Amino acid sequence: MQENRRLILYPLAALIYAAAMVVVAKTAPAHGDAAWIMAEPRYLDANGVHCCGPSDCHREHATKLRESPEGIWLAVGAGDEVLMPRDRIGRGLYTSIDGDWWVCRRGGEVKCIFKPSTGI
Repeated sequence: MQENRRLILYPLAALIYAAAMVVVAKTAPAHGDAAWIMAEPRYLDANGVHCCGPSDCHREHATKLRESPEGIWLAVGAGDEVLMPRDRIGRGLYTSIDGDWWVCRRGGEVKCIFKPSTGI
């Protein structure tokens, strides 16, 4: 009798585990192309908070950004720009690993900018 119980319980436990893994996989936030930012704990903003949450970082078109001696300017609206100062290297200003511009925003505030490796 106990042998029959094991034969029923093991497959049932495996089925429950598999179903739980499917639920976890479907509810885990996907991060798409910006997963490399989210996966690196050293990418922090000026306040020491991680740059990237599930929907914070996006690839940005190069025409929205320009470099100056002060840092990186990001166009955020009709003629408005936000400056990511050059002294924020390693605290909000990073080199992109894929050659694209990336901007991380949270609560409407620019937290981090990742720029192509033309030098920061």
